[in-house]
Amino acid sequence: MIKEHLSKNEWHHAYLIEGERDIVSNILDTFKEIGLKVLGNPDFLHLEIDSFKIDEALNLKNMAMQKSFISNSIDLNEKNDGEQRSFLGKKIFLIYANNFSNDAQGVLLKIFEEPAEDIHFFVVVPDVSHLSKTLISRFYFIPSKLKTETKDYQENLDIAYQFLQMNLPKRIDFIKSFVKENDDEDVTDSTKSKTHRFLNEIEVILHQEFFNAGNFAKNKYTSQMKIKVLNHLFKIREYLRQTGASSKNLLESLALILPVI
Repeated sequence: MIKEHLSKNEWHHAYLIEGERDIVSNILDTFKEIGLKVLGNPDFLHLEIDSFKIDEALNLKNMAMQKSFISNSIDLNEKNDGEQRSFLGKKIFLIYANNFSNDAQGVLLKIFEEPAEDIHFFVVVPDVSHLSKTLISRFYFIPSKLKTETKDYQENLDIAYQFLQMNLPKRIDFIKSFVKENDDEDVTDSTKSKTHRFLNEIEVILHQEFFNAGNFAKNKYTSQMKIKVLNHLFKIREYLRQTGASSKNLLESLALILPVI
């Protein structure tokens, strides 16, 4: 997937790849194939995390400012074996995160404003819509395959549709089982990340309902109600990116305002 986007002689300073976590394995295999050492390489960082926050961003900034370990310890003009020679002196960061806090995105913007030579970032996210447009513009963007073609996407869409058909008590019960905010959750796929995806699926169903020709003709949903619901959905997305945001409380607020379809 990524090899076709890598120039043999010159790499972009930052690549943004949209896709699920399994793409990371594909990227690692590509690195090995082109001769980049990923194990035991002090100039290669591989990080997988659910939420990339200000602390991670500041640590990344500090590491990016440091010189390559290898360039400090060897003469880069000496001959070296194989394709590995072309990567000597380069620092490479491979990061997978479900979401980035607003503060972390601000730090990344500072890093990318004046990119250092021989430092390259590969950032993988499931959905780029969670990132600011300004930050996205700093990357070489590699889009994912169509999500609508995947089995998981269709199944999740069905769950969102069922949620919208529920009355309020059933929605509250659904949220209790959906949201499990505890310390034992998967660090790379937390409740907050699952909530982000659930909101995306809710929005897809709402757009289908709100702008369906039949519903439009029947005046099933008023313009005022559609604006109110969609604005609330967008606000919840913003609140969800904040540190300490409660997925349960935000989803319950949404359950109160969503129409039964």
